[in-house]
Amino acid sequence: MKQIVILGDTFNKVSDTSSEFRFNLIKDTVIQDVTGKTVSVTIANASGYLFDITPKNNGTEVKLDFSDDKLKELTPDTYKLEINVTNTDGNVEIYPSNGAVEFLVTRNLKSHTGTLVPQITFDTVLADVKKAVDEKVADYVKTIAKGDKGDTGPQGPAGKDAPSNDAQLVHNTGNETINGDKTFTGTIYANNRIQGSLATRIANFTDLATVASDMYSYQGIWWFGSGTLLNSPVSSYVLVEVFHGSIKTNGYIRVTAAISGDSYYANVNGGLSTWNKYAQDVTVVHNTGNETVAGNKTLTGLTTILVGNYGFRVTSSGFEKTTDGGKTWVKTTL
Repeated sequence: MKQIVILGDTFNKVSDTSSEFRFNLIKDTVIQDVTGKTVSVTIANASGYLFDITPKNNGTEVKLDFSDDKLKELTPDTYKLEINVTNTDGNVEIYPSNGAVEFLVTRNLKSHTGTLVPQITFDTVLADVKKAVDEKVADYVKTIAKGDKGDTGPQGPAGKDAPSNDAQLVHNTGNETINGDKTFTGTIYANNRIQGSLATRIANFTDLATVASDMYSYQGIWWFGSGTLLNSPVSSYVLVEVFHGSIKTNGYIRVTAAISGDSYYANVNGGLSTWNKYAQDVTVVHNTGNETVAGNKTLTGLTTILVGNYGFRVTSSGFEKTTDGGKTWVKTTL
């Protein structure tokens, strides 16, 4: 089964050419490397197919760059995409196997959808009639002699649950601080990054198999403290990061132990796969830089030591040395 894992968000504003959507392509729970392969992205909306573009990629990560000329032309709408990979044998793989990945393009303050025209509704007609009647009544009242002022009537009751002043209301614009617990039942869209403690929530689950069954609902970062977290390589005091894929039962989960700092990840494809441990940077040997390696190491391939023009190597047929920087090698003994 072929899947797309979303790395980040999938919404952008019209004319924002700095954004990139990033994806991993997963086939049978394995992240695919598309180096040397032809990759294209098909874009469509509710009306149907729109166009194909060539994305950027660094091997295991495909990037949809909104500086692309065709993506710059997208108007506010909900779109869908598929990623096509042409293998060296000519066969084409389409990701995902089921459905498509949705993304959203929203308006900016300068975007226009067309020429503004008056919108005539029943309310518009009613307002025009009211204005005409008010004008007629006002003209008639001017012709009537003013009578004596009547007595002041009793004060009416206060409106039900009416706020005492405007400062108690939340407005559509402007910066305001809202106190108390608020529950939002619909989808929340944020055009800017959310700062503060909202990013991490207290876990409302005790089993990562439950999370894997509905990745949409558990997308985000969670803290699990004391207790026992089932189907997890770390049972307590753990940070859980959930990344959903193109459907609610795929993606991947990463857990990090608060005490040891060890991190693990598992792909989700209709269920949890085997947990893999991330190597800590300070415990591995790097390609460059000076490092001390402790313990006994067994090297099974061709092993070469080269300093300047002088070098020594171990081959399957014996020992060899060089005095010209590795251009030529001659047999030698220790």
